[in-house]
Amino acid sequence: MFRFVVIFFVFIPTYLFAQPANDDPKEVAYYFKDELVESINSKEWERLSTAFTDNAVVILDNSDIFHKKDEFIQFLSSSAILKKLKIKNYTIANAYVDRDIEVLSPNIFIASGTAEFVYYLARGKAIHIPVRWMATLIKQEDKWQIASYQGTINALENPIMDQMRHDFYMICFITLLLGFIIGIAWKKFMRKIK
Repeated sequence: MFRFVVIFFVFIPTYLFAQPANDDPKEVAYYFKDELVESINSKEWERLSTAFTDNAVVILDNSDIFHKKDEFIQFLSSSAILKKLKIKNYTIANAYVDRDIEVLSPNIFIASGTAEFVYYLARGKAIHIPVRWMATLIKQEDKWQIASYQGTINALENPIMDQMRHDFYMICFITLLLGFIIGIAWKKFMRKIK
């Protein structure tokens, strides 16, 4: 009996939520937004794979581009992404869908929104990066999938740039302070010589 209950709760929800309940673009967009967040955070690559078409074009926020779903999933599931980004883990804290959705036909629409990616550095620090995203969703053979996805980061307004700016100002302040101390010490040294 226990095995049946476990199988029911493991497989039935996956089957029930395999596709959105109807073809309303807003509902489809919200469904895929939740699917991507949950599958990436739990590192369920097979689940993530079913959300994309075979020839999906994916552009990540670090400008990596993939023209095949398999390449994208392989990149995410290997340690390559961690080495490339010099991090030990990553998750999506929040994701939102914009109110306006561009419906191109009953089977194609473009959705956009925002997300907050969290990158965990090797030192243990977590950096929260705001991301804008856009996805094209298509319906083929009664199945909705993502045909393209692109994430972008504002290069001038993000926590990494803020940290670099802070470090730069701190270096300038310390250099100024050291210069002031050396100047006073030099002045006292010259007075002693005279």
